[in-house]
Amino acid sequence: MINEMKSGTQTTRNRSRLLAAAMLSASATTLLLPSSALADQCEFYKRFIPSLADRACGGGSGSRSSSPARSAASSAGSSFAGSFNMTPAATPTDPTPYGVENIFSQIRTQPGQINNALSLVKGFQKFGTAVSTAGNNTFYGNDVLQRTMGGADLRTFELSETGKRALPHFNLGTAFSLNPKKKGTHRAVNLGVSVRYNSTTETVGPGLGISIGERWLTLGVGLSRERISSTLPGIYFDSAMATLRLPMIEFEYSVLHHFNGPRLDPITILTGTINLSRVYLTAARRQAWYAGEGDVTQHHFALQARLSRHFAAGILHNFIPGTNSAALQIFL
Repeated sequence: MINEMKSGTQTTRNRSRLLAAAMLSASATTLLLPSSALADQCEFYKRFIPSLADRACGGGSGSRSSSPARSAASSAGSSFAGSFNMTPAATPTDPTPYGVENIFSQIRTQPGQINNALSLVKGFQKFGTAVSTAGNNTFYGNDVLQRTMGGADLRTFELSETGKRALPHFNLGTAFSLNPKKKGTHRAVNLGVSVRYNSTTETVGPGLGISIGERWLTLGVGLSRERISSTLPGIYFDSAMATLRLPMIEFEYSVLHHFNGPRLDPITILTGTINLSRVYLTAARRQAWYAGEGDVTQHHFALQARLSRHFAAGILHNFIPGTNSAALQIFL
């Protein structure tokens, strides 16, 4: 009897040790492995150790959940704000920490001109929500007024028209997973809706987006309406993007267009991001037409590092064309 009790106690201890070792392994995996490898590891835990998947992978979804920017449905770009600006379907629909992203930008020719774009994002089970103050003047935005009246590089953050209220521009949205059982496959579908507030015209416009696929290929579209000037009617902005995910690298091709406004050629953007565990390297090429300069080729570069489970930081060139930026992400 005593031997049986000892045997049972020893078995319990062995199980506890195995679970502790597995938890330690999961923690190390979460911090060190590339996102593609982490997804595979999370899938293993989800199938064989569900309780551990909850601790290691935020619900065992196997998503790219180390940061809000990398949890987006289409996120080869260097910031969550850029992806969310093109389609609200980019909002993560897997459990993620509360994420705060702040990007400080300084105009290169005017050192005193400083601006910041603030984004908040949170993914829940099957849905997520986000808000961002980044406008259409970013590398991943359709800067219609700038392209019509100015040059390729921003010279001032001062608006051509000043609104009466103190509120900044903001974009508020949410996304829903329409078929959560297909998460992580090419059949995953996210639907996003948003509202955009323009402080210049003090108007609100709707937005809609959808994305299909996750594992290797994601296709996404977005459509929104915004009145950006008191001298122009409401403009419809549409976007389309395709993201290809390979081991350690992602490519994204985007097309931005608009109608019911000044006639300008569509913007095309090609982005590549290399994932080196805790470090992300991004390079992008943007082709846009400006009334004063004609066809212009612009480039964007970013170096970002995940410092811990709660902090990430980076430096960005041309997050807004003509500026250098510093980015900070906090995960709570």
